[in-house]
Amino acid sequence: MNRVTDSLTMNYIPAMTIRLAKALACVFAALTLLSHSVIGAETDLGIDKDLIIQMAEQGDAEAQSAMGLMYQYGEGVTKDYREAAKWYRKAAEQGLALAQLRLGAIYDGGKGVSVDHKEAAKWYRKAAEQGYPKSQLSLGVMYSLGDGVSKDYVKAYAWINVASANGNKNAVKAREMISEYMSSRRIRKAQKLAKEYFQKYQPKK
Repeated sequence: MNRVTDSLTMNYIPAMTIRLAKALACVFAALTLLSHSVIGAETDLGIDKDLIIQMAEQGDAEAQSAMGLMYQYGEGVTKDYREAAKWYRKAAEQGLALAQLRLGAIYDGGKGVSVDHKEAAKWYRKAAEQGYPKSQLSLGVMYSLGDGVSKDYVKAYAWINVASANGNKNAVKAREMISEYMSSRRIRKAQKLAKEYFQKYQPKK
């Protein structure tokens, strides 16, 4: 909650806007929860641990991401967020969208690494541009908060709208919440941008 309220801190807030500022803080806190609650993971990997380790060490991106999952949740290994980040990065650098999402979340939450919203936004964007709906939602939330990127409600709405169009149910609620604080003109602009994003950043088959 601190980073949400901190993002709303201003040198001067007229008395008439204090109530709006508090309302926005609550909205953006809820948006953050919606974003991160869907990252999740299946912790029962259902695959032989030794085989995963072997494949990961041979450079298989899916196995490397699975290794990150194992270390993040302590499945078959001692829980270690730093190791999780290391393996997610290996997979993310090979272009695996799921690993990019999870690496972004690691930096966003500061688990095993220092909190780095700019780095989080970078990895969310890479997955979002591959058409990964959960990352599209997460990137939209980053824009709504101004975390790691310049605050931009139009881009926030656009990315969240694309996530919704690509089937992310949490994005529907997030879009409704943020639209309450946008003018009709800005919503129309955001919808136009969302169409461009939707056509350009479709999930890979």
